Amino acid sequence: MGLVFRWFAVALLGGSMAACSSGGHPAGTATPANPLPSVAASLGCHYKPYGPPEELYTLESGDCGQLTLYWFASATARDQWLAAVDGTAIVVKRGPTWLAVRE
Repeated sequence: MGLVFRWFAVALLGGSMAACSSGGHPAGTATPANPLPSVAASLGCHYKPYGPPEELYTLESGDCGQLTLYWFASATARDQWLAAVDGTAIVVKRGPTWLAVRE
């Protein structure tokens, strides 16, 4: 059972990675502006980005005091990340392509 799950997870991740280019955006499209600094300002904290590698499904993540901010290529990627963490992160604030969570 464990081997089948690992194979499925690897196949799913491989398919997700192959479908993405240039930081998770389709080839030929511009990467949107990073919303995380302004999200941090709205929460009253200073945003400090984490260095690579980014977490699965994310374009960027970083620290904002007691919170972690995540930026995603799409709402679908955001929702996939939420499903993957399976309730271990408390969502404090949510946007169309970002999350502020307490983990």
